[in-house]
Parts: sequence; C-alpha cells; structure tokens
Amino acid sequence: MNSPISLLLSLQDKDIKLAAIRAKLKSAPLEINSLNAEIAKIEARYEQFKVEFTALKTKASDMRAQRKAIEEKIIKYRKQLLETKKNDDYLALNAEINKMTESVSNMESEELQMMMDIDSGKETLEAHRAECTSEIDILNGKIWAIKEQLARLESDCEFAAEQSAEAESKVSEVFLHAYKQIKKSGKKFPIVVKFDGVQCCGCYLKTSGNVIAKFEDAQQPVLCEQCGRIMYK
Repeated sequence: MNSPISLLLSLQDKDIKLAAIRAKLKSAPLEINSLNAEIAKIEARYEQFKVEFTALKTKASDMRAQRKAIEEKIIKYRKQLLETKKNDDYLALNAEINKMTESVSNMESEELQMMMDIDSGKETLEAHRAECTSEIDILNGKIWAIKEQLARLESDCEFAAEQSAEAESKVSEVFLHAYKQIKKSGKKFPIVVKFDGVQCCGCYLKTSGNVIAKFEDAQQPVLCEQCGRIMYK
C-alpha cells in the first residue's frame, strides 16, 4: 500500500467515525420526539379513562337529582291528594303518585348499581393511573438517557472533527481533491476501497485493463470506472 493511500484510509476511518457520531446527533432529537409522542398517547389514554369515569359520576349525580325532583313532586301531589274532593281527580292523582313512586324505586336500584360501578371504576382508574405513570417514567428515563448521551456525543463530535481535520491536512492535494469530490457526490462509505486484482471491492464489478494500468502511477488516485470510488491494491 503506498503512502498517499495509507493517509487517505486514515482520513476515511476518521470520517466514518465522525459521520456515525453526526448521524446519532441527528437521530437523537427524532428519538426524543418519538418518545414524547408515546408519552402523549399514554396521557391521552389515561385522560380518556378519566372522561369515562367522570361521565359515570355525572350520570349518577343527574339521576340522583331527577329522583329527588320526583320525590318532591310526590310530596306535593300527596298534599294535593288530601285536598281533592272529586273521586276521578283523586284516582288520577293517586295513580300518578303510584307511578312516580315506582319510578323512584327503580331509580334507587339503578343508583345503587351505579354506585357500585363507580367504586369499581375508581379502582380501575387508579390501576390505569399507576400503569400509565409507570410507562411514562420508563419513557422519560429513555429520554433522559438520550439527552445525557447527546452531551457526550457533542464532545465526541468535536474531537472527531479535529481528528478528521488533522488527518486531512496530511493527505496530498490530488488525492484529497478526488476524495472530497466523491464525498460531495453523496457516495456512501467506504469510498476508498481495495482492488482485488479483478474487481472493485466497492461495487464488485470487473475493472478494465486501462484502469488497472493506472496503478503504475502511485501519485495519482485510481478511480473505479463503475462506481467512481478510489481503489488501491
């Protein structure tokens, strides 16, 4: 392996490490956003449980108010019953009282069942709250770990960039220019690859004799005619 290629491989190794760190730095906020979205879903799920439980309590309260209103009517009608002189009016009013009394009895049974449902719903809501809190704590722990990692990555990135710049300064201009042009084109690493005597080990396509002949000039980079990567023997 000639010296220019050795220096270029050293640069590529450092650039690969730098690219990996930058990729993690870029993905970290996305991971945090994803975890926050999960937390929001869990909170929304718990809020739905609360809405359903509150609706049950509201229904029980409304039913209680309706029952009391009917009971007040029964008291009023019973007073009217004592003052009623006509037999038909008496019978009609008494029938209405009986009807309302039966309705109150049914409502009391429903209220009793509803109170049992509320007690059960309260226990279920507490269980959901504990479950959701546990899930959120785990997700917040992951977010904290990512943020902690971010601080280290920023430091690592700065150091890796310095290492890359130092390695770059040692590469000859002609090799560095070719290397940067390939990087600029968006080619994925590795962009400096071995030539196995027949093919490029970057794209694994056969190399022509004209390109192979260029290896005789160690001071010029040899580019794969297929993928454009820099090859070395």
